[in-house]
Amino acid sequence: MRLPPRPAGGACAGGGRRPCEPGARPARASCSVFRSCRSRRADYTAPISKNEPAPELGGASAQHPTFRLGNGRCLRLLEEADAPELYRLVDRNRARLAQWMAWAAEQTPEQALRFIRSTRRQIEEDDGFTMALVADDRIAGMVGFHGIDRANRAASIGYWLSEDEEGRGTMTDAVRALVAHAFTQWKLNRVEIRADVENVRSRAIPERLGFRQEGILRQAYRVSEDRYSDDAVYSMLASEWRERTA
Repeated sequence: MRLPPRPAGGACAGGGRRPCEPGARPARASCSVFRSCRSRRADYTAPISKNEPAPELGGASAQHPTFRLGNGRCLRLLEEADAPELYRLVDRNRARLAQWMAWAAEQTPEQALRFIRSTRRQIEEDDGFTMALVADDRIAGMVGFHGIDRANRAASIGYWLSEDEEGRGTMTDAVRALVAHAFTQWKLNRVEIRADVENVRSRAIPERLGFRQEGILRQAYRVSEDRYSDDAVYSMLASEWRERTA
């Protein structure tokens, strides 16, 4: 569930090895100026249901959509004004996130801001996107692409979620939306998710969506000074996704 750290330190919470590391990238209440679940870079809002592939989009909207997930949940891009709220969310969940992600233990407000800036650079570089999961007008987690391997038409997804939002299927819906976007809009062939083998909640998301577990990477991620975690590797191919959504 984690997103790999970006060159400026970041954070992912709990699942899908590391988007979303504030301060890391492909990563897992202050008032935001950007709370309405609408992106300044895209006017398009894409409804995604369990069996509905993302509709065809064009131009900037296709690159940087906003997704409605239902029940007052949506995905939207981050703004610098979100940094205080994002930091407080990490701080409230710090102990549990630090079980799975190295960046969480010492995350600072400055790192949260650097992470947000890195997500804007990611968009400018046309290398995927990382989004805030918003529940009832508050940030409740992060989900995004670590980047896009265009030569091999592949990408990986990372995510994390606040403890008080767990158990509602919210992150499953969010990851489903990104997987659909990768296959229908970017025409990718493969999407990968990695999760700590001991992180049952994180692993449940790709398993619920029908991803295939390919194997275990031993001691693949350094969580802390004296702990390395084994990663379960999951993948979905475009052909498999088409079968599931037909």
